[in-house]
Amino acid sequence: MNNKYRDINIIKSTILKLNIDLSNLTILTEVASGYFIYTPVIPLLAGASKVYAVVNDSAYGQGENIVRDCKQLLTELNIDLSRIEFAINNCPKAFLQEADIITNSGHLRPLDETKLVNLKPQAVIPIMYEKWELRASDIDTQYCIEKGIKVGGTWENFPGLQIFDFCKHLMLKLIFEAGFEIKDNKIIIFSTDHYGALLNEACIALQAAEVIVTTKVEDIYHNIEGVDFIFFCDYNNQAQLINAHDSVLNLEKLKANNPSIAIIHLAGNIDAEYVNSLSVPLYPNKNGFAQRMTQTLSNLGPTPVLRLLCAGFKVGEELFRNQITTLTQI
Repeated sequence: MNNKYRDINIIKSTILKLNIDLSNLTILTEVASGYFIYTPVIPLLAGASKVYAVVNDSAYGQGENIVRDCKQLLTELNIDLSRIEFAINNCPKAFLQEADIITNSGHLRPLDETKLVNLKPQAVIPIMYEKWELRASDIDTQYCIEKGIKVGGTWENFPGLQIFDFCKHLMLKLIFEAGFEIKDNKIIIFSTDHYGALLNEACIALQAAEVIVTTKVEDIYHNIEGVDFIFFCDYNNQAQLINAHDSVLNLEKLKANNPSIAIIHLAGNIDAEYVNSLSVPLYPNKNGFAQRMTQTLSNLGPTPVLRLLCAGFKVGEELFRNQITTLTQI
């Protein structure tokens, strides 16, 4: 159920809470489908003098249609369309040259030297997620260091936002959608990071029979009997976790010792075709990757993703104005 009035209220309240002021600044960002149609709307509502928005045709929608929908939304909000300029399937050099803040958004990636060389000296890049989640493929950070381009992460659990905590609810949603109860389930969480800690806390609170948090193969094999599902959420783990050749876990061995085992994943390299070939339930039923969430917070609802976008723009403001608070992770 889409409710753009609620979406706008979330954006406006977050802008007010964070005191985002982008006046006299030029922003380069993306416009995309779903809740990401609001990405260029946020800086306009926060007073940006000019916004450049880039979109590429993708499986999620055609750029032309996304731009049309965004313009319609801006018109309904009585925002002057002369304050925004769109580009489809390219990022014009002029957009890069004029921007004060450039967001690390999907349709702008990679922010490599071919793009970064066009930036003015004072331009800054908010990552718009926590710095420990940074993927080397997103931004050429070495070039940024050499040229003095400021890059900053976003503390997602900044007081009043608690964005990262929503990941707990997202992971619970995946479990419920996969058809499990949690209560009285025996669960293995494959993780060593914040995601695993959050899910462990949630599953215990919801009366799971047993929760084992580990990435040790021997622990998993030893405890696999009676396990309802393994939840993979070790975000930065680059290893091939489950596939047909040389993977961390031998899924055939796991199934032999527990024919009812199921796999749920938020992050990690998992070959869906291979899992399906063994008739092991997999949710979401698609490939998983390291350093990339299988489902994003936008699959939970508008609040976390819109708060995160707003917070990212505030990080950009703090970087540009050199007024760093705990929200910004240098």
